[in-house]
Order: sequence, then structure tokens, then C-alpha cells
Amino acid sequence: MTDSYRVPEVPRDVKAAWDQRAKRNLYGFSYKDVWREEHAHGFTVAKAMTADVLDDIKGEVEKAIKDGVPFDQFRKELEPRLQARGWWGKKKMVDPVTGETKLVQLGSPRRLKTIYWANTRTARSAGQWERAQRTKRALPYFVYGLGPSLNHREPHVKMTGTVAKVDDPIWDIWFPPSAWGCKCWVRQISGPEAESIGIKPPPKLPTRSWRNDRTGAVMELPEGVDPGWNTNPGKNRSVALTKTAREKLVKLSVPGDDKTGTTVLGPIARAKIETAMNIREQRDGLSRSLKAAGPAAGEDSPAFKARMERMLDEAYPISNERFPVGVLPQQAIDYLGAQDDLVLASMRTFASKEARAHKLADLFELPAFIENATVYVNAVQPSKVQLVGEVAGVRHFSVFSHQDDTLMVTFFIPRRKNYWTNQTTVRPGRDPNDVWVELK
Repeated sequence: MTDSYRVPEVPRDVKAAWDQRAKRNLYGFSYKDVWREEHAHGFTVAKAMTADVLDDIKGEVEKAIKDGVPFDQFRKELEPRLQARGWWGKKKMVDPVTGETKLVQLGSPRRLKTIYWANTRTARSAGQWERAQRTKRALPYFVYGLGPSLNHREPHVKMTGTVAKVDDPIWDIWFPPSAWGCKCWVRQISGPEAESIGIKPPPKLPTRSWRNDRTGAVMELPEGVDPGWNTNPGKNRSVALTKTAREKLVKLSVPGDDKTGTTVLGPIARAKIETAMNIREQRDGLSRSLKAAGPAAGEDSPAFKARMERMLDEAYPISNERFPVGVLPQQAIDYLGAQDDLVLASMRTFASKEARAHKLADLFELPAFIENATVYVNAVQPSKVQLVGEVAGVRHFSVFSHQDDTLMVTFFIPRRKNYWTNQTTVRPGRDPNDVWVELK
């Protein structure tokens, strides 16, 4: 019997998750060489050590993910090409880590099935996570369900029925798939449904120590979670984008040149900001149409507003994805005690109502603004710095917060002169320390 499994209609979030991975090839002799979050940073197949082989596999994986190509067709297209390149069957290869010559399995029907399953499942998982971040106000919980496998892992059976908030740390490890061949799933549900089912915390499962013999890393794994699958593919997208930017900054950094951040991050920031602004404009257009149509018969104002928000989120969802926008001046880094100088922003920051104060061209100047602005600090708000500078001849202000070892843009907006006067002047009834002063 042939395996005619076909992935369902592919959501935009799934395609976006794949596009992030597909930008870069990663080479590893063992699946343990490219580990956990690194998979969100690039595409890899163990022992595919040349670009032609890896690109052939990646091309067919992309069709499987974006076009919903079933496994039989995936195998039919890919198998003869890999055989022609000599990447098939068992062959001797030198392990670059140990220097040993080993007899290893290259392409095979079983390996192709594993490649197909792992990549389509993780792409859909990443897309589901991204979608959940947008819709968690209305659907704030996940419920864990058992997949259709004939034989189930006992810990996965125990996890069945677990109900926890979307942002609960349990999903850092148990967001499916959690093991090789795992077909378990999570479903996003509303608060009332969660209460109806019953909020059920995850079971207390014993853990085991596992050591990656390729890297020496040691980790604690719950029973039922395979090494390498104790991660959340969706959360790793932002990590991957930031890592890519950091590597480019290091590679292009020139001693004495403080403009590298603008050079590297400008294109990344512009692309993301433009995407966010386009979404905002589309939401504004739909919002105007809905308001013009007015509430349905018998629908009160709160219900109408709630329905509008649902329709806007369904039609033009706003991602919570974070992306790098600049390099904070060193004096600000030292003041905040930050471990990294890379500043991140959320797509929501630029798709918000407050972003209407900007022209798109002004927002594109954010990386340069960050590097050139004057730094101000406030003793009452020690985890924040405020940058002041000009964009297109207009004074702008931006607040950066440092929380959980991450630097985030809180806002970036033009302000009138008297606003800044109020921020830097002690006023009656105000804490004398609650003023912004230039950081020398």
C-alpha cells in the first residue's frame, strides 16, 4: 500500500516559517551536529554535506510544505535525483568531527519519509504557534491531544487533556511534535471551553539526563520527549532572525566604524516595517468598511467591537514576531547592563494605531536614528533609556526597555518640543528623580 498522506491546505504562517529556514543551508554529519533552535536558522539533512544534494532535497521539501505535495510524489521526484548524485544507499564517509571513516546510510525510502515528516510537521507547528500568538486574546489556551498512531508513548498518553495557557512554559518542550514520529497535536481554545473541559496541569513526569556526544552538551529531558525535539519550532523563528543579524554584524564589523548596524540591519528592518505597515493599512480599510456597515440587528456596541476585532484578526493577522532594528550605543548598553547591543522590535509595534504618526520613509530611518541619537536616562525607570534625535528635520523620541536580557523598542514617535521640556523638568508634586537627563 502506498503512503498517500498529504498535508492539508497550507496557511500563510506555515509558508513564512519555512521561508525563514530555507534562506540558509546548514551542514552536519550527524543530526546531533545541528541542534534544536539551529533548525529554525537554516535547512539541514544529516550527511547531506554538499550544496547540490542539500538543495535538491530542500527544493522538494519546499513543494511539500507550500503546495501540499503528498509523500509518494515527493519520493518519486527526489529519489532518482539523489541516486544520480550518488547520495543513496550505504556508503563510507569520513566523520569530520572524529576523523573516522564510517559506513553510513545516505538516501533510502525510510530516510525520505523521515525527512518529509520532520519538515512538514515542524513547519506546520511553527505556523500554528505564530497564529496562536495573534489570537491568544480570544483563544488563550491550548489543549493537548493524542495523535492517530497505533501505538502511543505512555508519557504522551499522560499528557492527553492537558490544558494550559498559550504562553505557559510547558509548550517550550511539549509543543508537538515532541519525539520522532509523534502525531500528537494541540488545539487552541477559548477561556469558557477551557473552564468547561477543566484546567488540567501537565503531569509530573520523571526526567533523564542526556548528553550530546557530538557537542558535549548535557540536558534534562522529560520521559517521552526525544533529544532534539524538546523545543518549540515557532518560538525559534525570532531567535533565528536575530542570530542571522548578529552573525552579519560580526562578519562585517570594521574597527572604528560605528555604522555597521545601519548597513546590516537597515534592509531587515525596512522589510519587516513595511510588512507591518501594509497590514495596518489593510486593517484600517476593513475597519472603515465594517464601521460603515454598522452593527447587526440587536448587536450592542461591545459585541460589535469584539466582532470587528475577530474579523480583523482573521483577515489581516498581526504577528508577534520580533526582528532586529538597530545597535544601541555602547553607553546605553553599559547603563542597562545588557549582554547584547542588538535592539529588537515587535511587528505589533509598527502595526499599532500609534504608528500612524509616521511616514513609512521616517520609520525606515530607525536603525540610523538608534546609532546617532542622544541617550537619556531616568533614575525612577532604571530598566529603560530614551533616545532623542531628528528624522527628516523632526524631533523624535524612542524608549528602549531591557527585560529578560532582551532590548526592545517600546515606541518611536515624533513629539513636540514642549513634550520633551516636560520630560526633563522637575514639576510640582512630581518625584524630583523622575526626570530624564542626558547620559554622559
